Amino acid sequence: MKHLRVNLIFIGLCIGISAGLFLGWVMYPRFSSIATPKELHSIYKEKYVVMIAAAYGRDGDLERAKSRLLDLGDQNIIDLVTAQAQRWAAVESSEFDVKVLSDLAIALNGESLQIDLQLDIVPTIQSSLITLPTSTLYPTIANSNDVSNVVQKNEYKLIENIVICDDELSEALLQINVINQDGRPLPGIKVSIEWSTGSDIFVTGLNPNMGIGYADYVMKPDNVYMLQIENSTEVIYGISSEDCRVGNGPEFDGSVLLTYQQGG
Repeated sequence: MKHLRVNLIFIGLCIGISAGLFLGWVMYPRFSSIATPKELHSIYKEKYVVMIAAAYGRDGDLERAKSRLLDLGDQNIIDLVTAQAQRWAAVESSEFDVKVLSDLAIALNGESLQIDLQLDIVPTIQSSLITLPTSTLYPTIANSNDVSNVVQKNEYKLIENIVICDDELSEALLQINVINQDGRPLPGIKVSIEWSTGSDIFVTGLNPNMGIGYADYVMKPDNVYMLQIENSTEVIYGISSEDCRVGNGPEFDGSVLLTYQQGG
């Protein structure tokens, strides 16, 4: 009797295990799946975009970068990368991340002609555009011992400062052009701006229709700004919008165009 009971228990266990395996493997199999880029959390999507940008910086394969970006499910990949580059620059992410994001944004915008920057050409040319001399800006006086230790390529000198009276612009802009010693525009250059109640960072090259060395920032009429290019020892104070008038029209807030040259 005892032997029969043991056999029944053993048979019951075998039947239970067999039924469980049959249900788990045949009737209700659970297929493992790997999350696609589109299904990633927004934080990991941004990290994925940085990896795509870094890969593009290494191999220069723009089509592959586009294909990978489209896997995220956003068809407007230009705005996607450009907006992330601006956000990451503003929160002072690593220079490498901001640089590769900026480079990819520029490439996606189709700026491959590397047009020479003409120092006397403003971004918008209208019949109603007038340039005026600006009020005096005041650079800082850097200690000569400190300057001697700064690598020349990290220095940027202000070489042009004009007011742009363009009544076609809806807002007063602080417009920046950055060039190298040969006059070539420089993308991915960080511009730091401060005023009495805040600060911000923006990057050249994210509006390639205006030139890959170009960046702009909307100025508030009552604010006075301080500006620094990268880690240059030259910091410019006293930047503000100027009053403009075209013909007999009403006064409006003018824009300011500053051109910087690397190695100043």
